[in-house]
Amino acid sequence: WIRQGSRIVIATSDKSLIQDVADYTYVVPQLNHKDGLGHFGRYAFDHHSNIHNNEVIMKLSKEFVHYGRGHPLVLKLLGADLNGKDEDHWKTKLATLAENSSQSIRDVLQVSYDELSQEHKDIFLDIACFRSEDESYIASLLDSSEAASEIKALMNKFM
Repeated sequence: WIRQGSRIVIATSDKSLIQDVADYTYVVPQLNHKDGLGHFGRYAFDHHSNIHNNEVIMKLSKEFVHYGRGHPLVLKLLGADLNGKDEDHWKTKLATLAENSSQSIRDVLQVSYDELSQEHKDIFLDIACFRSEDESYIASLLDSSEAASEIKALMNKFM
């Protein structure tokens, strides 16, 4: 029933699952700031609301989009959580996120982490601990063929 020339789309969070069966892979990039703002706005603002005309709310929206770093699901969760709330709630939520991430966001991202093997979890946490360090310094710490292959495996899982 699948004819020659047909295209089959497979969506996965683990690129290694399709590497031997797919001729072409397309990795969907993270949303840029402009697209992220649009995506966030779909969930944060009611169509009949004029709150998106509020200059302070728009400034806060940009900060939430920056916080979400182009991750569509994070932007959706943040926007939905803020929908219908007043300016003070938005400010409080942003301050709270600066101190501690949202539980709903952690829950969503936790699913991907939980699917990792213990070895991959350990490497992921090692890398996360050095996130503010110089990239070449981290590379020197992890400089082995085993570490390189494990990091590639994490990258294939879009971690």
